Formats: sequence, structure tokens, C-alpha cells
Amino acid sequence: MLGMLFDEQRKGPSEFATRNIVTALLFIHLKAAPPLASEARAKEILAYLRDPSKPEAAQPPGFIASIYHPRPYRVWCKEIVDVTKEVFWIFLHHLNVIPFPDDLPHPSSTTTGNEHEEKDYRARHFPKERPPIPASPYIGGVEWDATNYLALHLDLLNGIIASLPSRHERNALGQELRDSGFEKCMGGSLSTCKE
Repeated sequence: MLGMLFDEQRKGPSEFATRNIVTALLFIHLKAAPPLASEARAKEILAYLRDPSKPEAAQPPGFIASIYHPRPYRVWCKEIVDVTKEVFWIFLHHLNVIPFPDDLPHPSSTTTGNEHEEKDYRARHFPKERPPIPASPYIGGVEWDATNYLALHLDLLNGIIASLPSRHERNALGQELRDSGFEKCMGGSLSTCKE
């Protein structure tokens, strides 16, 4: 299913509702993991989302491969950015306001013990169920489906990061995501929805 979703020739499902279901299956798979299996489940999903490797004949020569900097999640990032290009207008209206949640943890209430902080990280940062936000008159159209699709990708990304047990692993994944273009995607494409 992911091969069809990330297909370069766009032969997979084109409507966002179907694409959302495929992504939701990954998120549900991660969310259903017992605490001791969450790291393995997150790494399994990352392996699914990693760019496909090129066949041996298409590999660059050894001296070029030695200077190549890996960008393992470019296809996943491109999928998210392409949504903003296909339906960029969804974010360009005056009613597009995201309410600030009232139940954010206060910075002074966070723990300072490194071991306790690492153990508790998933419980504090894994995406929680949120009540639906009224967005009329934009409910039910392609804009609504595209926004839900993007939000689910962000939940999946945050859930994977929250499921990694150590700060070192989270930072290493963050660097791989940055190298793959996610920083530009978050700071540019998703914030302005135009390139």
C-alpha cells in the first residue's frame, strides 16, 4: 500500500480519504504497541517510510557513494509537500485559525531527572486524541480531507519520535528528517503552503 502511496508515477490512490486510511493504519499500528514494544514498532514503521533502495545497477560508483550524504525520508517528505502544492488554498482564508489548547503542561512541571524523563517521554509527547474543531464551512470537501491527511502525517511523525527511548535516538532521527527536507517542509511548505 505504501508503494502505491509513494509511487513516483502517481498510480496509487489520488483522493485524500483513501491516502488517509493508509497513513492511519501506520499510526494505529504504532499507537497499539505495548510500552515495551513501542521502540521496535516505531523503527519498523520508519523502515516502511524509508526511501526504497536503488537496484545494484543504478548505484553510483564507490568514490561518489563515499561522499554522498544520506537523505532517507525524501519520498515521505515529498508526499507531504505535494499535498500543499495540490491544494495550497486550504490555508489561505481568514477563518483558518488554530485554537491554542488550554491543557498544555507548564514548563516548571517537567521532570529534571534524565532517566525518569527518558522513561516518561512517550507518555507525555505521544499524540493524544483531540476533539474535532469546527471549521465550517470547510467540512467535507477536498480541503477538509487534505488537512486531515496532513495532520495525520504530523501525528505519525510525532508518535514515532515520542516512541524512541533516548534523546540521542530522537536527535539522530531529527537529523535524518532535516536532511530529507522536513525542516523546509515544516518551516516553508506547511507554514505558507506555497513555494
